[in-house]
Amino acid sequence: MEAPKTEQDFEIKQKRKTRSEPISFETQAHALPPSVRSQFKSLEDQLFIEDRKFLDLKEIKNTLEAYAYEFKNNL
Repeated sequence: MEAPKTEQDFEIKQKRKTRSEPISFETQAHALPPSVRSQFKSLEDQLFIEDRKFLDLKEIKNTLEAYAYEFKNNL
């Protein structure tokens, strides 16, 4: 007499290797505190004033040079 064929009684498991390490991070809000925002605003205003002085000086020099060439041509 032959033994009846039986199905496999165990399950083959695949081993999956995982590796994890703790990640250190810091969170920060996108909004700036009002004191820092006012400092940045005052700095921006100062830089704008300095830029405006430089651009005004450049424009005055250009106007003076154009006036000199016009005066030269009229002579």
